[in-house]
This record gives sequence, C-alpha cells and structure tokens, in this order.
Amino acid sequence: MSARVRVQSSTQDADQLVKSLMYLSVAVLQLLLVCAFGEALRAAGAALGDAAYASGWELRAQPPRTRALALLLLRAQRPLVLRAGGLYPVTLNSFASVLNTSYSYFALLRTINE
Repeated sequence: MSARVRVQSSTQDADQLVKSLMYLSVAVLQLLLVCAFGEALRAAGAALGDAAYASGWELRAQPPRTRALALLLLRAQRPLVLRAGGLYPVTLNSFASVLNTSYSYFALLRTINE
C-alpha cells in the first residue's frame, strides 16, 4: 500500500513540476517580449535622430522643412524609453535585472526553506 502511495505522490510531483515550468516559461517569455519591444523602441528613437541629422537637410534649406527637422533633432536628444508605471525603463537590461533579482529571491527562499 505504501509503494502505491509513493508512486502516486511522485507522479503528482512530476505533474506539478511540469505545470510550474510551463507557467514560468510563459511568464518569462511575456516579459522578454515586452522588454524586447522597449529595447527596439529605444534603438529606433536613437536611429531617428541620427537619420535626420545625416539626411542632408542643410542643403535643402526650405523654412518649413528646416523648422520641422530642427524640432525633430531637438526632440531626438531625449531618448525614447518605454516605462513601466511611468517610472521603470523597460529594456533588455531591465529584463536581465528582473531575472537576476528573481533568482536571488528564489535562492534565498530555498535556503531558508531547507
């Protein structure tokens, strides 16, 4: 009877492990997608200012275009950053930071639990 209980318990543990790993992988993938989009937005914003500056706008000096490009260059000096809650920048660096902190908390809880 006790062997049967152990086998059933181990299959329940395996099922729980698979479910936990699937949940964890989906949560990490969701975070990665958002952070990758934030990184792409930051890179595109930086490239926009460089492209406007290198466009040769000074050779075609028409006042309305010159004014618009000057405003674009002025705005491009501040980087475009996607922010979580308006505070925390969402980039690949923040993704790595979240994973590092999460693992540190997990390791701490695991050592306390043992």
